[in-house]
Amino acid sequence: MAEKIIRGVIENVETGESHEVSHYLFLSDLELTTIVKINKVESYLHPDNSIQVSVDCQALDCIGSVFDLNLEFSPGSIEERDQLLEDMKVDSIFPVKGQYGVSRSAPICLFEPAYRFPEPDFPLEEVREAFRINSGKDRK
Repeated sequence: MAEKIIRGVIENVETGESHEVSHYLFLSDLELTTIVKINKVESYLHPDNSIQVSVDCQALDCIGSVFDLNLEFSPGSIEERDQLLEDMKVDSIFPVKGQYGVSRSAPICLFEPAYRFPEPDFPLEEVREAFRINSGKDRK
């Protein structure tokens, strides 16, 4: 089992701060399915020409509780990035599904999630009301 332990150093290139990490690699095909409301979208072009689109969201669990969630995409082309940016408008609502990661210091993250536009019979106003009331913001 020692062959599954990953060790290394992670460095913040902006601050120079570094941390040693040791992690037991356990891969599974578990997925998280939820409904998200988009709060913020950022796009990055990295020095190696890879593209990243990061989406900050609020999400609903199965009883309507609201939690923070990040969606992380790595589009393979500028065209794919542009389509993501067109789809992921602030305040949009999407059902999403994907493999997830959890960190002690950051929200849950879905990597390369599948998303779809809500169907015509999707209870959009009810979902918006759940986000509004259950997030603790704008309560009447």
